[in-house]
Order: sequence, then structure tokens, then C-alpha cells
Amino acid sequence: MTYDLIYLFVEVESRLSDNLQVRLYELAKELRVSRRTIETAIRLGCRKNFRQLKRQKRLDKARLLLGQAEVSRKEIAALLGFRSAEALSRFVKTCTGKPLSRLKKPAQND
Repeated sequence: MTYDLIYLFVEVESRLSDNLQVRLYELAKELRVSRRTIETAIRLGCRKNFRQLKRQKRLDKARLLLGQAEVSRKEIAALLGFRSAEALSRFVKTCTGKPLSRLKKPAQND
């Protein structure tokens, strides 16, 4: 069976944006394709694997939420699936090499 891998990639990105805590096997089950097919679609779509794409989506969401003054770091951590604000801070430091306080909002494409 063949799949439109670009369509599948867009669908995976959309579902990841909606639920950053979804696991690869859950996504494969929902979309009725193999994990390998999803990995192939992601690799063709953005040259990353599922874990890297999920990490990037979490980081982008963190940047977006940090730009909103009414949301605390603890709330952001919970929204992104971290157990604590400290875990969120470690995640950001690992991904960017910068502390959470220096994380900037994503560039706006106007």
C-alpha cells in the first residue's frame, strides 16, 4: 500500500501541534500506518525524526507561551507535559544551550 507522505507529514505535524504528549505508536495507531511510515514521512518533510520534530514543536510552543505575560512558567511546564518548571528549564537549556530566561519568542512571519 502506498501513502501520500507529504499529506501524512502535514497530518503528523498538525496532531503534534494539538497534543505534544502523543507518542509515535499512538499516532501510528490513530493514522492506521506503521511507525516506520510516519518516520519516513517526517524525514522527507523536514529531515528530522519523530523525536526531533516533537522536541522542536515543544520548544516553539514554549517560546510562544513565554511571550504571554499571563502564563506562569509552572503553567507552561504543565501544558507542555513537564512535571515541573525546573524540568522545562532543563529541556530548554539542553535544546538551546541558553537558560529559560533567555528564550526568545519565535520570529513572526508577516
